Parts: sequence; C-alpha cells; structure tokens
Amino acid sequence: AFYGRIAAVHGENPYVRTPVEFAGDPLWPLIGPKWVDTPAVYGPAFTTLSSVVARTVETPAGQVRAYRWIAALASLATIAVIATTARRMRPERAAFAVAAFGLNPVVLFHGVASGHNDLLVAFAVAVGFLLLVHDRTFAAVAVLAVGTLIKATVGLPLVLVLVWCVARAPAGRRARATATHVGLAVVIGLAFAAPFVQAHDPTLGMLELAGHEGWLA
Repeated sequence: AFYGRIAAVHGENPYVRTPVEFAGDPLWPLIGPKWVDTPAVYGPAFTTLSSVVARTVETPAGQVRAYRWIAALASLATIAVIATTARRMRPERAAFAVAAFGLNPVVLFHGVASGHNDLLVAFAVAVGFLLLVHDRTFAAVAVLAVGTLIKATVGLPLVLVLVWCVARAPAGRRARATATHVGLAVVIGLAFAAPFVQAHDPTLGMLELAGHEGWLA
C-alpha cells in the first residue's frame, strides 16, 4: 500500500524512493522496521495495481479491505480455474483439487485474510496451465509474463513454459518459436516497466529482493 502511495500520491518512483522519505504519510506509523528504508520488491504490474488502489482508497483501513478483496476475488477465480482444469483432465478428482486449494488454511488465513498478492500469483499460474491444456501457448506466456510482473516467483513457471514451447517446435522452427514467445514476454515486461525504469535500479527491485532476508524466507 505504501509503495502504491509513493507512486500515485507522492508522484515518485517506489523502486528508488523508500517509505522513510515520506514519514508524513498516513500509513507511515504502520510500516514495519524492516521496510522503512527498503524500495519496492514487487513487480511493476503489482505496483501499477497498488497505485490504482492508492488513488481510489485513502484511509489505512480502506486500503486493508481493498487488498483483502483483491486476494479473495483472486482466490475464488483460481478455484474456478482449478475446477475447470480438473474436470477436463481428471474429472474424478475435481472435488479434491478444488478442496486442496480452496480449503487450504494457508490460502484462507495467510493469503486471503492477510491480503497477500500471492493469490494473484496463484491465479496467473492456474490460468497459464489451463491455457496450456488448450494448447494456447501464446496466451499462456502472456498470462505468466504478467504474473511475473506481479511477483518474481512466477518467473520459474514462465521460463519452464518458454523452454517447453521452444523444445516442442520442429527443429527448423525453434528459432522462430524462441523469438515469438520470448519476444511476447519481453514486450509485456517493457510495457509495465516503462513508467518505473531508471538507472538507479534498472532491475526494479530484483537486486534488492535477491539479498532480502526475513523469517518467512
């Protein structure tokens, strides 16, 4: 929420400026000590989303509710995608697949109740897999690219899908498959990153994230 306010309310780049520089912000008393001088570590797609939330919701309590609603809706959408995929591939296990995710305490209490963007990550991965089931590789790459721009963890399934798309292409068309699929991911990345690109941290938080430590990590 604070990084969204740095971008939307204060008009600064959250990958360069840190919360301690905006100690007059209403959210400042709620920032944990570890984050006061840490630049944004989420991807530019999520920073864009948090900027929208910052523009539309002013109070700290309203911000909490907004992110909880986003997490809740993302979890419900993920359940729907899981159900659709399971019914197509293993219909006899569809109910179990839905319950394994939808009733998971980590999803319910840590993810949804805490308003984490990991539910957007789960949604992106689930949609990407469903698209691959339907052999819609370009759409799958696009969805996973956006997911990576929410949180870097989606980068692994994106790389796996890109490698798979290239490997399954005929030998004479692999260069084209590489250019088109990787190119699509790069174009999407540049589109979201463009407003935040600068020389101070061209990795947009990835360098900071690589050395970030926390008890969950």
